[in-house]
Amino acid sequence: MSAATMKSRRAAADVAVASAPKPLAGLLILTPDDRRAAAVTPDHATSHVHNARCTHRECAQGLDERFMTWATAITAARTVAALVLTAVGAREHSLPLLLVALGAYWIGDVADGFVARLTHCETRIGATLDIMCDRISAAAFYIGFAWYDPTMVGPVAIYLLEFMVVDMYLSLAFLAWPVSSPNYFHLINRRLWLWNWSKAGKAINSALFAVLMVWTREALLVGVIATVLLGLKLMSFMWLLKLQMPVPAGCVLGAAVTNIGGATGATAGATAGATAGATAGATAGATMGAATVGAA
Repeated sequence: MSAATMKSRRAAADVAVASAPKPLAGLLILTPDDRRAAAVTPDHATSHVHNARCTHRECAQGLDERFMTWATAITAARTVAALVLTAVGAREHSLPLLLVALGAYWIGDVADGFVARLTHCETRIGATLDIMCDRISAAAFYIGFAWYDPTMVGPVAIYLLEFMVVDMYLSLAFLAWPVSSPNYFHLINRRLWLWNWSKAGKAINSALFAVLMVWTREALLVGVIATVLLGLKLMSFMWLLKLQMPVPAGCVLGAAVTNIGGATGATAGATAGATAGATAGATAGATMGAATVGAA
């Protein structure tokens, strides 16, 4: 490689680094020297990047991702408990059983997060499972309560639209960034985190509606609260859209076509090689046979 080419690559690498957006705290940052090394010795640079490992709790750790942890076991157990208690409470028309189901959901939700942090097992799989189980547990309780008190059907419908659709989209948006759960979304956008996943945000979103519904039984008041929560979540949704969530680059179909083409090429090459070898062997055998006959 000529000196002029190397100089050109280094200049291009420096420009790319200078113009690149600042990454999140704790992410692997390639310095201009790393970029230059990658331009000169890509194999060495690649191995350097692959061997680096982030140790921040807030960052996603691909090597640590697994389904079975103590936290996910608690998530599964509290979800089953909430569903069974809600079903029995609705069938028996029992408010105490419905409240016990709500308590199992809330206490279990706190417990699985605490255990995940305590055992250093905060995985994206666990966070996603937690979000999904929260929704099914909440839906079971609120539908059961509306069955118990039909005057709450309207407010419950508004709340489930907010919690099951808008809030679920917001909560799963963390997967677009390399963070381990929505609890660390303040690294992406602090305002969204404060409104949705801070302790105060979670309490308002999860507890306020349920407590007022059970305590007051005022359909108008509870309906207003559900509508306000829906409005706040829609506002958060608009803020999230303005962030322009990152989209992975590349072409899956192109990669598949390339892989198919490579496999087809390898097969064709092997077939052609085998055919050529067989033809050469037959030709050599015929020639040797003719020579033997001539000698005789």
